[in-house]
Amino acid sequence: MSKSKDIGLTIEQVLEYAAVASGLKRDAEIANWLGLGKSALNNWRTRGTVPYKTLLPILLEKEISLDWFFAPGKCLKVPEALLQHHLRKELGEGVAAYHGENAPLTRVLETLQYLQAVFSRHGLQATEENMQLFLSVYESLNGEPELRSVTLERMAETLKAKLSG
Repeated sequence: MSKSKDIGLTIEQVLEYAAVASGLKRDAEIANWLGLGKSALNNWRTRGTVPYKTLLPILLEKEISLDWFFAPGKCLKVPEALLQHHLRKELGEGVAAYHGENAPLTRVLETLQYLQAVFSRHGLQATEENMQLFLSVYESLNGEPELRSVTLERMAETLKAKLSG
């Protein structure tokens, strides 16, 4: 088990992010959403540790972005080797070889992956219209990764509310 301070998050921040992701407020509700008992959360507080071995699979099962949960406001990069590995696995060797020769393609794929994660977090469809809108904002705020992240998340929240209402 790792202490939450190892990655810069306090126990309370972990619970806050779980509350935001779940839309719940009370510890008992959050614990239930995480598939835990309220006593488990109290144990985390008492020990001053978060059992990431328990937390990570829960977040992945709920399709919560680990980037968003553990590094909000940051635009984390996918290592080139890992991106090529996934391309090779999913699309075949020819595409991965071409990808390695074309750096702009890497940026496009990373951008699409990033936007798809935003849509997924908010339960939105990646329609052509949505992608064009979000891509234009993404590109216009390219030099400001934190502002870009916050802006895209707010846009997604607004779009979801508009579609729901």
